[in-house]
Amino acid sequence: MQLKVTFNVNKPVSLPLGHHAAIQGMIYNLLGRSSDYSDFLHDIGYRNGAHSFKLFVYSTLMGPHTINNGRIIFDSNIRLEIRSPKSEFCNILLDTLQNVSTVKLHHQQLFISECSFSKKSISTDSVNIRMLSPLTLSTTYYEEDKKKTHYISPSEPGFGEALQKNTANKYKAAYNEDLNNNISLEITSLTDEDRYVTKFNNRIYINGWNGTYKLSAAPEVLSFLYDSGLGSRNSQGFGMFEPF
Repeated sequence: MQLKVTFNVNKPVSLPLGHHAAIQGMIYNLLGRSSDYSDFLHDIGYRNGAHSFKLFVYSTLMGPHTINNGRIIFDSNIRLEIRSPKSEFCNILLDTLQNVSTVKLHHQQLFISECSFSKKSISTDSVNIRMLSPLTLSTTYYEEDKKKTHYISPSEPGFGEALQKNTANKYKAAYNEDLNNNISLEITSLTDEDRYVTKFNNRIYINGWNGTYKLSAAPEVLSFLYDSGLGSRNSQGFGMFEPF
């Protein structure tokens, strides 16, 4: 299930290039206006043993913009897409968006001009996709007793196994069912320019990749990934894709 929101601005909106956390904060604020659901997501989430997932994903901000001194500046309509496989999430967010006229993003006011709700299912067992927000997956390891994070490139041999494990854990958390289908991601276009590095909330560096891919799995799994996001850190604004 997906929500597409268009915002108007009455003066230019200036944001850091890495503004994933600002969008996430706006979403939690919208959820919290009508329910304590945002507290549940933030503090608990949908669990599968030690794994916890928020089960929503969002795009980067879209619309005419300029970039200057490390900031992105929007002076016209701004579009944002938000998805989740959980109807409760979508219903609460839609209800709030239909009953408020403005939101705050990074301490700046946006005016809601349009909001649409739809549900999309993928009926084939493979789709060509492009990333609307970067794809990221990571593993952790210890070096001299210090915990380190390694972000796995889609071109690395271990990426497929990590994606399978991540999807299985996420699917189990969403539906309390084991995932009995294999997932395959084949690169169709990936260049050095597709690598994306940002500092989330001024605390942690995250590496991700844009590009285009062929994603294969059972149709119901592809539909789930379309709504929940591909890879990890979906609720931080990573892993939204669009078939083409």
